[in-house]
Parts: sequence; structure tokens; C-alpha cells
Amino acid sequence: MAAPGHADIVFYEGTNAAPSNNTNPIIGAISGTAIGADALDKTINTPPFDVTAQTYYGGFYPKNNATGSVTNARLFNRCALKDNPVAGVITFGFIDGLDSGFKLNLVGLVGGVLLEETITCPAAAGFVNSARTYDLAGFYFVEFVNSAGVTSIPLSPAISVSQSGITLGVLRGTGGNPTGKDLAVRQLYNFLEIAVATAKGATISAANRTVAPTTTSAFGRGCRWDGLDESIAVPTNTLATTESIGLACKLIIPANLPTPAYGRLQICINLVGNAIP
Repeated sequence: MAAPGHADIVFYEGTNAAPSNNTNPIIGAISGTAIGADALDKTINTPPFDVTAQTYYGGFYPKNNATGSVTNARLFNRCALKDNPVAGVITFGFIDGLDSGFKLNLVGLVGGVLLEETITCPAAAGFVNSARTYDLAGFYFVEFVNSAGVTSIPLSPAISVSQSGITLGVLRGTGGNPTGKDLAVRQLYNFLEIAVATAKGATISAANRTVAPTTTSAFGRGCRWDGLDESIAVPTNTLATTESIGLACKLIIPANLPTPAYGRLQICINLVGNAIP
């Protein structure tokens, strides 16, 4: 049997497909329709960014189409951003100048008010601090854009986001390892959580996208980068050939969040294991 690779883990939508409102049922049994792992509009549809906070749910099914098993199988969110631990500036670490002149759009609470700012990527390795002092757990979102403010993907392998020496997230560029945790990421945000079904092959569903799906584990950020692994384990820790696992998403959109340059939120969920780094 061949060891599975990233291409063997295919994501399928549920039979209820993508909801277009807050009344239709969501997810349902696994279908035969494969989706891209970054297609948020296939899990909960592109949600409205509103003057009030919104909570939406969705989900899909990663399936192992290889002839071998994935051991130590777990799921993580490449766009995950941890809460900043204190009120203060946010620090961005650059390992090179590949993205010189490109920009980072930042969104967060400053004195309880949601504000935006933009910082410019430097021409050499180094650190750049935000101009604003963000509230405790108030730094919500960062998006990489080009010099004209148009959505883009970093060239640098990694741009770290930290505060007080604690890593909050990592933007990954095209110069990184093209598999696993290093796949390119254009956004990081702290308001998406994921959970897995309590059993492989089990259906997850809900009455509509405002209701939490049933029979799942606890929701968590699913952060994973060098020095931190908070990925969420698949039941029995193994995903054998033809097995699937239901994955639920919980999106807690802050009030007044501006529409990203990308036009929507990027979702980057990966299944990894001993054969898939």
C-alpha cells in the first residue's frame, strides 16, 4: 500500500450543499462533490459582514482516497490567529525582503472601537510594529495585499505575527514548503474554530447555519506552527483508506468587520499525520 500524500486527502461537501440563507439545513451526509479546502463559500457560503456580530456554522468531510492509512491523523487551521495576550502593539517578523513594498492590512479593537491600519513590508529582514495599541484579545485580522491594496500571497516563506514574544500566527508564502503547514496563506484571523465528528463516517448536520452541528468534539482554533501544535485529533487517531471524518466550522464574525480585499475569508484546513507533514 502506498503512503497517503496531500493530494490523497480530498474534501467533500455535504448533501445539503452551501446554504444561501439562515433557514436551510446545513452539511448533511457526505456527497460525491469534492471542494477546495480553501472554499469557505462551500462550507457556510460567503457570510454577510454586518454591524452586529454574527455566528455561523458549516462543515465538510475530509476523506482518505489513498490505498494506505494516515496514522496520528489530525486537522488544523492554517489561517488561525491566537488572541493577543495583553493590550499593546503587534509585531510582525520578516525573514527576508522578498515582499518589500507589499502591505499588511490589520483590523482590531483600539479602546473598544474597531479600527483598521496598514503597515508596509520592509526591504530586508527585521521587525515592524503596528502603529496602534490593540486591546487585550482585540487584534482580530491581518491580510496580505500588494502595494495597490489588492489581495495577494506572500513570497516570503513566513511572516510571523507576535506580541510580547508569543507567536500568534504565521502567514505562509509561496517560498515555503509547498505541502502541509507551509501552504500559502493570505489571511490570519481569530474568529474561526473547528471541531471533528465524534466518529469516523458519522454525519454532521444542523437545522441551519446559525445552529451548531450535532455530534462533534469541542470547538478549538486548531493552531499549528513550529513550536506549537493544537491540531484536533481524528477519532482513533487513524484515517484508513476510504474513511472520512466530518469537520464542523464555527465562524464568529465581529461586528463591523470590513470586507477583506480577497472578497471573503480564506479558510485553510489541512489533515496531517505521520505520512503527511
